[in-house]
Amino acid sequence: MPLSNLRILFVALLLCAFCSSRATYRDWALIDSMHRIREKSLVSPSESMLFESAMYGMTSGLEERGDYWSQFIPPQEIREIENEINNRIEGIGILFQYGKDNREYTVLYPIFDSPARRAGIRAGDAILAVDGVPIAGLPFQDVSGMIRGAPGSSVRLEVRHAGDEKTETLSVERDRVVPRSVLGDTLDSEGKPRFTLATHPEIAYLNMNAGFTDTTAEEVREALTHLPAEVEGLILDLRRNPGGYVDVCVEIADMFVKPTGKYKHIVLTRERNGRIRGRHTATTNTLFDKPIVVLIDGGSASASEILAACLQDFQRAKIVGTRSYGKGTVQETFDLPMRFGMLKLTDASYWRPSGRNINRSAGAPPTEEWGVGPDPGGDVSVSRIQAYASSRIRSFRANVPDADVEKLAAATVAHIRHHGKEILEEEDEILGDTSVETDDKTGVESGIETTSVGSGEEETTANRPLPDTHETNATNGNTVSSVPEPFTLKGSAPYYDLQLLKAIELLQKGTADTLETR
Repeated sequence: MPLSNLRILFVALLLCAFCSSRATYRDWALIDSMHRIREKSLVSPSESMLFESAMYGMTSGLEERGDYWSQFIPPQEIREIENEINNRIEGIGILFQYGKDNREYTVLYPIFDSPARRAGIRAGDAILAVDGVPIAGLPFQDVSGMIRGAPGSSVRLEVRHAGDEKTETLSVERDRVVPRSVLGDTLDSEGKPRFTLATHPEIAYLNMNAGFTDTTAEEVREALTHLPAEVEGLILDLRRNPGGYVDVCVEIADMFVKPTGKYKHIVLTRERNGRIRGRHTATTNTLFDKPIVVLIDGGSASASEILAACLQDFQRAKIVGTRSYGKGTVQETFDLPMRFGMLKLTDASYWRPSGRNINRSAGAPPTEEWGVGPDPGGDVSVSRIQAYASSRIRSFRANVPDADVEKLAAATVAHIRHHGKEILEEEDEILGDTSVETDDKTGVESGIETTSVGSGEEETTANRPLPDTHETNATNGNTVSSVPEPFTLKGSAPYYDLQLLKAIELLQKGTADTLETR
């Protein structure tokens, strides 16, 4: 019997076993149709093409019913997607951008403890050639593909260090890079995160916008354990945090809450029939019991909403920023038989401790109750330009040695003044697919940083539009007509970040009576 027939028979047997006595005529019609197309179609489609087309068709049908998150993942994409959900990169570990004016690729910064950093690549370096091939003007994705590669292989970069006219060729051995998923405000002299604000050392600051990966809980635990004794409060920055592993989020929430008379669980998950799948109950293993402020915005989704909602319902934190995305569903991944790929399937919804589901249904108006909203006095709306600037400058502060931060931040402000319209257009693209991509087609080797699926139970935002919850600055041609005063940098103070300023203000006003553990 031909191998293809054996495979079809195997799939048919699987379907029979799965459907058991509930098998319908449609099940048999599906198998028969695949067989007829395979044997009689004039274009002679491959078996894998038919199978993948059927899988894509079924998941797109779910999308028509309002499930935007289920998807089929073909075998060739699994490795890359698993790396993405766990914040891993196979390459050299640099964030770089393309300058349209000078047609050069410039390193924004090398990731801490990355091959690029060890090889001597620094923030501000211009990359002129990759393996002897000049890259000026080449498409961004092409350059990304040239730089990244399998661990153990090498790539030669011709670079011009900032402030130096001479060029140097560096050989960098690629590796699997695991960037930190929890960042601080700045770096210390050893290149490690400082988890207190440089301007307010009495306030701890954890930037968690990379999502909840398999290392995030341990990173948070380590940061909390080593906070200075003089710390009086904590800011958890969940802005643009697209989600991740539910269990990791629950583990982090448990570090801040303990069971009270009113609430015992961190989050409930329910199946489609309303049956409770699981109660994630808080324990008494609290690591931090001082006041907390959580920062959220329209890019805070999924697991980040679970964490914010839990801390809000337990009255453990004040919420500052703008309303979150509103994704209250959980996806689980399943390995398909015979290594035919993976299926990511929405199979549960999550409910906050107060009993409310925060999911935003298709077409839900702003007047409906969904997502996690800021507390009274914590609603701080900013333009997309402001959100972009503060996000980018925070990234510089957290990843670039102190000596370079102000220069890079000033360059960001200058770029905003002259390229405001382009930034707004590209921010729309960012919010359309949750890629963390910046004004000049910035990326981490692969060109984008995205969140996607991995193995086990998780939830994530992927390939869906985020709500436009911000007002935009007026633009004239390609120039922002008015750059707000908060963009004016004053030393290392975070005057460019209005939402962060509000969080600092709340903690300084002494809100312990409403924020302490109850």
